[in-house]
Amino acid sequence: MDLLNRGNSLLYFRKMKARLGKAEGVVADAHKLIRVIYGMIKTRKKYNETEAFKISPQSSARHRRKLEKQAEKLGLQLVAYNTKRFA
Repeated sequence: MDLLNRGNSLLYFRKMKARLGKAEGVVADAHKLIRVIYGMIKTRKKYNETEAFKISPQSSARHRRKLEKQAEKLGLQLVAYNTKRFA
């Protein structure tokens, strides 16, 4: 069992390497791995990728506030709409 999906971990490393440089990318990747391991030890649960990459309500709210600020700065207004389709 891979602790992290090799594809996701590799993509994360490449993104951090491009943004920060090789050495800092390795540190960022190691930090991510340590956070996952710490969470597993703290909660005493096995690694579950679907839980690890689930978007939390706090993260979603933070992202929404960021978009609202950007839209306001550009003089735009965000409009909410329901994405659920009715059968």
